[in-house]
Order: sequence, then C-alpha cells, then structure tokens
Amino acid sequence: TATLAKETEGGSSQKSELFGKENQSATIIQSAWRGCQVRREINGMNKAAAKIQAVFRGYRT
Repeated sequence: TATLAKETEGGSSQKSELFGKENQSATIIQSAWRGCQVRREINGMNKAAAKIQAVFRGYRT
C-alpha cells in the first residue's frame, strides 16, 4: 500500500505539473491574441485620426 500511495501521489503531481504547463501556455496564447487585437484597434484609431487631420487641413487621403 505504501507503493500504491507513492504512485498515486506521483500521478497527481504529474497532473498538477501538466495542468500548470497548460495554464501557462494558455496564458501566453491569450496574451499574444489580446496584444494582436489591441494593435489592430490602435492601427484603426491611427487611421481615423489621420483622416480627421487630413480633412481638417484640407488634404485628400
């Protein structure tokens, strides 16, 4: 029974380690995706600001 307990503990340790790696990987993927979304949104805002400035200055874009 002592061997069985050690195997069970080792298995849960491996599971928690795997869960930790999966959680870390998911966090990295999510942060990369959010960064991409924010950059896209900022790019759109920059284009809108350039359009407003061009109209105000009398330029054509």
